[in-house]
Amino acid sequence: MLSASAVFLLWRLSEPPRAPVPARHALLEIRDGAHFAWRHPLLRPVLLTGVAWNISWFVLQAACVPYAVRSLGLSTQAVGVTLGCYGAGMVGAALGGVIGSLWGEPACLWLALAGFAVQAGFILTSRMNALRRLPAP
Repeated sequence: MLSASAVFLLWRLSEPPRAPVPARHALLEIRDGAHFAWRHPLLRPVLLTGVAWNISWFVLQAACVPYAVRSLGLSTQAVGVTLGCYGAGMVGAALGGVIGSLWGEPACLWLALAGFAVQAGFILTSRMNALRRLPAP
């Protein structure tokens, strides 16, 4: 929804014509940018965090989706809902700083506890038959 709103708002902006630029080589540009980010003391942690985050996200999807479909018996819609809940959690985490500055740390802790309770409710009311079929560790 936010992305669609951004596209709609950006579509209405007019951009002045640009001057032609000389042709560039994409691999050289990537190398120069990576070299700059690696040498910068503040950008290096951001670069490493981004690399670790993207690798872990694809590993999660590569392992979680087949496991949820095959072992837990979830439908494609249910897998989509679980991944969507992950995205909702990221939005909540992004708003945590704003909520913390407006309402204080106790409000953040109570909201985190409420989110945990909702997650626990989803787990408890999920397909228990599929969970009973799992082999014991």
